[in-house]
Amino acid sequence: MAFDLPNPRHGRSGLANGLIALLITWSLALSPGPARGQDQAGGEADAAKALPVLMALVDGSGSMWGGLGSEGRSKLAATREALEAVLPRLAGSNRLGLATFGPGCRSAAIVTPAQTSQVQDVTGPLVRFNPRGKGPLSAGLRTAAEGFSANDAGSIVLFHDGVDNCGEDQCAAASELHAARPGLKVSTISLGMDPPQVAAVACVAKITGGRAYTADDPEGVVRALDDIANMNLRPVPAEAPPAKPAPAPRPAAKGPPRLLASAQLVAG
Repeated sequence: MAFDLPNPRHGRSGLANGLIALLITWSLALSPGPARGQDQAGGEADAAKALPVLMALVDGSGSMWGGLGSEGRSKLAATREALEAVLPRLAGSNRLGLATFGPGCRSAAIVTPAQTSQVQDVTGPLVRFNPRGKGPLSAGLRTAAEGFSANDAGSIVLFHDGVDNCGEDQCAAASELHAARPGLKVSTISLGMDPPQVAAVACVAKITGGRAYTADDPEGVVRALDDIANMNLRPVPAEAPPAKPAPAPRPAAKGPPRLLASAQLVAG
């Protein structure tokens, strides 16, 4: 790069202006461009936003303290332990979230937004969760759906032990949800429920394209969630088999065709 320095005869101001221009040019040439780390972080964030969402929706009615199975472990504890056991399989291919409904008919909340891949963000709040009162299942479905942006794909997994007992129809709520978000599936895991109640809630999964499960012990909760996980795992493309190495050259059994000649000296 060449620069024309001012002639000293033009005066001191001309020399000063030239030096300033030279310094500005050097500064522009040496100024760093966008950091590669920033570009990489932005790309990772965009990739994370493209992942499907799995939102756990947990019943907060008082009956969730009831025992499940012969060991008497509470339904809430069985739900938390199933999430701790299965969610690590989904953490790399799904964004995770947690919503709850109850206690009381006016309480439903998104506890952990669907922006994390950390299992502890989902299971940790359930350690302090204190179910009591009634369970507004329909309000819980609507609240959990609000955790999904317009372009998000994914599913809600509902852990519950009863029908909506706050005067709403869970089937109608599922129909409204499916009409607004046809790509959002709701799978239900009914904990220790009587068959008539299970049948009354089966419409939620059927309408939204999810699956309905029943669990009468903690192991059944894990099996149900594990089956849902299998449906939500993103298939990993199979790696192409390594190319077979070219066979090593082998020496020819016979040489190329050739003409042999010989000479012999004789007397005379």
